[in-house]
Amino acid sequence: MEFALEHLPFPWGWPVAVGIVLIAALSYLVRYRWNYHGERGLKLAFSRPVLILFFTSVIVQSGFTFWYVNYFGIPGAFAEDQIGILVAQIPSDKNSTHQQTYAQAIREIVKESPELSSHVSVRMLDRPLSSDPDKQQEQALALGRRLHATFVLRAIPVEGAEQVWLTVVKELDFPKTEAYSSKISAAQLPNLDRLELPRDVVLLARCALAMLQYDSGNYDSTIALLSDVLRSESLPDGAPSRPYLRFYLANSYANERIFSQAIQQYDLVLSEWTETMHRCFGLVRWRTEQ
Repeated sequence: MEFALEHLPFPWGWPVAVGIVLIAALSYLVRYRWNYHGERGLKLAFSRPVLILFFTSVIVQSGFTFWYVNYFGIPGAFAEDQIGILVAQIPSDKNSTHQQTYAQAIREIVKESPELSSHVSVRMLDRPLSSDPDKQQEQALALGRRLHATFVLRAIPVEGAEQVWLTVVKELDFPKTEAYSSKISAAQLPNLDRLELPRDVVLLARCALAMLQYDSGNYDSTIALLSDVLRSESLPDGAPSRPYLRFYLANSYANERIFSQAIQQYDLVLSEWTETMHRCFGLVRWRTEQ
């Protein structure tokens, strides 16, 4: 399990408060014994029952601190066969209103797709990440790997808006581990379902689920999922390329022995790949000539 505790902000509040209460209680006990019983009272204050109480309190405090640091505000892990979408808490988001809006918008779109609703799970992280973009990405990756998430949706507050980013945790079929989604103002949040953000996240989840179904040998499900993805006019930032997805679609048709469709998709893979390469070479040549 790849998870480094130092990647997470330490929530000092409750452990420190509990520790202060325990120390204050023991100090009061010692002072009380000294004031009313002198040296004999001091010996009673450090007697075996009191020492047992003290060490028990230390053990309880240590256990509470360990639990608090490792598990407070962190949801349960996703199943290995799930596409887990973790919606991170947003710095300066009062009452987690924006976080809940993002999560609910994604859940609503997932519910509209029967093939997704049983495989895609959306959960919220009730623990703040860093407001620094680089540290936030690092923390999102660490938590995502710990919880077996596929994506972590996170936002960085900017003046009058939020820059929304997506951390790709399981990047085997994706070209990069970080994708820029959009810049959303507070005025747009109530109409988030009309914007591209939640639909793009669900589209990426559909890509991930298609790859998962392909690896499991469920080629009919892979065909349905990838056909739907490839009907989109444009793929969001961070998505696998069209030739990449179409290649797996062609393989799925071939495994289902639908050879006419497989050949057609392989032809499209070649044409799309050639077109992409021409654009890349044209861009390289243009830059070389400048």
